[in-house]
Amino acid sequence: MDAVHLHLMLNHLPVIGIVLVGILLAVALFTGNAQFQRVSLWFLILLALAAIPVYLTGEPTEERVENLPGISGAVIERHEDIAKFAFVALEILGGAALVSLLAYRKSARLPKALLSGVLALTVVSAGLFSWTGWTGGQIRHTEIRSGTQAATGSQPENRQEKKHEKENDGH
Repeated sequence: MDAVHLHLMLNHLPVIGIVLVGILLAVALFTGNAQFQRVSLWFLILLALAAIPVYLTGEPTEERVENLPGISGAVIERHEDIAKFAFVALEILGGAALVSLLAYRKSARLPKALLSGVLALTVVSAGLFSWTGWTGGQIRHTEIRSGTQAATGSQPENRQEKKHEKENDGH
């Protein structure tokens, strides 16, 4: 296993995990369940830790794929730029979760304002990671790039041609 495999295996953790933990944190906040609140914060810390190898393997992955046929350097750069923001946001979020747990470790309840702030950061991070995942997917999945079609047998064109043929057959 190399950096590319590690990047591809782990990159889904923060993208999907942040959404799931955000939902858990929102439910915990609105129900007032202190145990779920703490579990949510621990999961945020784990996600921040999991994002480190994902981020660190991004550059070696870029070096391996940037010269492959069909790979766009502009798409890679866009992915890399948003990934930096997403990574920093998640690391700040993980740090805030850790500080929150340490500051209120002896307290029965975590302050609602603090949890609301962590939830807001979670929503921002989820948005950034969704965008990062979308741009990352565009690197190899040309069918999701705007304004382009898949290199093999573009079905939308074929459907359009068939529709056009049917219209001409009837007239």
